[in-house]
Amino acid sequence: ELALGVDASYEHYWAEGALLSVNVSAREIDDYTRSGLVLRQDGRWVVMPVNKGKAHSRTIELEAKFPLKAVIKDAPAIDLRANIARNWSSVDAVPGPNNRLDNQTPVSANFGFDYKQGALTTGASFNFANGGFVRVSDEQTRYQTVKRDLEAYVLWKFSPKTQLRVAASNILAQDFVTDITYTDRFGSTRSASTFPGEATYRATLEMKF
Repeated sequence: ELALGVDASYEHYWAEGALLSVNVSAREIDDYTRSGLVLRQDGRWVVMPVNKGKAHSRTIELEAKFPLKAVIKDAPAIDLRANIARNWSSVDAVPGPNNRLDNQTPVSANFGFDYKQGALTTGASFNFANGGFVRVSDEQTRYQTVKRDLEAYVLWKFSPKTQLRVAASNILAQDFVTDITYTDRFGSTRSASTFPGEATYRATLEMKF
């Protein structure tokens, strides 16, 4: 691949520890690498990376970080953060609709907070990434499930050299589903996979000597 791109950003610090930013970017990609279904000389169909045609990508991202005290004078020591990104793309060699980059998430967002009180710090974050249909080639379409991930942690600092961190990830235990359909003049073939989601918990004791 060969990509020509431009990026621009604007940041505004409107209070102590408070940030608002806007980021935009654009890419023009030659010889875009995508997943292709190729018929080999031995008669087998093989899915492999192929370089074919041009692709176009656009992104806009908004981000905000600020302590709650920046908007409420007597608020507790809570830091808030959020960002949302919207991506657009198209691949010339693949007919529409949904002929976007197969590894690009159209919309993603993150919302989180951190709270500190003495030796205790806790926080959580929620991540979202939408999926949907992607037309990978003339014959192949893939569906990817929406991702929702909730994480949380608690941190105790017993001393400057000793701390305990307890964290949980993938709390929602969401399953991950992919669904691939291949259609040609002879008919269609469908393959679906489900990867069970499980919550993960971890406790870490850190001691410095």
